Amino acid sequence: MSKGITLNPTIVIPAEKSKAESYGLKNQVLSHFEVLGQSIANIAPTGTPTVVIPLVFAAAGALTWFAYAFALVGIVLIASSINQFAKRSASPGSIYTYIATGLGPAWGIAAGWTLLIAYIGCAASVTTGFAN
Repeated sequence: MSKGITLNPTIVIPAEKSKAESYGLKNQVLSHFEVLGQSIANIAPTGTPTVVIPLVFAAAGALTWFAYAFALVGIVLIASSINQFAKRSASPGSIYTYIATGLGPAWGIAAGWTLLIAYIGCAASVTTGFAN
């Protein structure tokens, strides 16, 4: 067996490479313009819940407060879970990496597809709201 760090039977990292060099986010890869573009792109999904309050009220009626409270609890629980993983690992793989590490690759793939479908649904709702 070769000298080095064995992650699983098929992957061996040479002892000369440190863990910081072989894993994680890379510095100085994106330009300032690209980082700004990512920040602006994340505004729409974040702002959507506040913009669609009339639509939530139309669907939930007098229980709108409960719908938002329920969603808030879910978001806080998910955010705290992601925060715990992010403290231990900075990875470019998004939520897939965290779920695949904790539950296995099949669940990671399912979460990745779910996230993609959620993005498509969010884009459709934002476009519909803009058209109205």
